[in-house]
Amino acid sequence: MAMNAEKFCHLFSNFDLVVRCKKNARKVAEAKDKIDTDSITKSQIKTMLKKATEDYQQAKKLFKHGKISKEELYDCEWRVFELREDLDKLDNEGVL
Repeated sequence: MAMNAEKFCHLFSNFDLVVRCKKNARKVAEAKDKIDTDSITKSQIKTMLKKATEDYQQAKKLFKHGKISKEELYDCEWRVFELREDLDKLDNEGVL
């Protein structure tokens, strides 16, 4: 058995192996949402809030059916809270 492994390694000794992690689509979307809110306009935050609210409603359904954990549901809820807070901050500063 060890002899076969040595032959295999010798045959492919000139190859470089690159392994890339396949990211979950949800994680990619969350990464896109985590943009510095200082440079985002009010309308962009409203759009992000609408999308986050839809995601939260979907997450509540998935949690009810036992397909996601309570932590994942809380993360969605927290994202909605953060966006509402950012929107309120912009309203209070008078920035349009």
